[in-house]
Amino acid sequence: MQIDVIEVAGFEFIETVDGRMVTYDVNTTTNYNADIEAAAPKPALPAVAAFLGLLLTEEPAGRRLR
Repeated sequence: MQIDVIEVAGFEFIETVDGRMVTYDVNTTTNYNADIEAAAPKPALPAVAAFLGLLLTEEPAGRRLR
């Protein structure tokens, strides 16, 4: 992810019978999953919104989407 400058992503994985974690999908856009959000130690959406807001403050005003 660092090589491609991907700063926010979701990883989908399975655990094999011998305990290995195997990633089978990496999403840079994803569907919201209420069950996962409820089990997570902190909510993802406010953190992503704060991150995107920070990026917006760093973007020159002339380059912002209107």
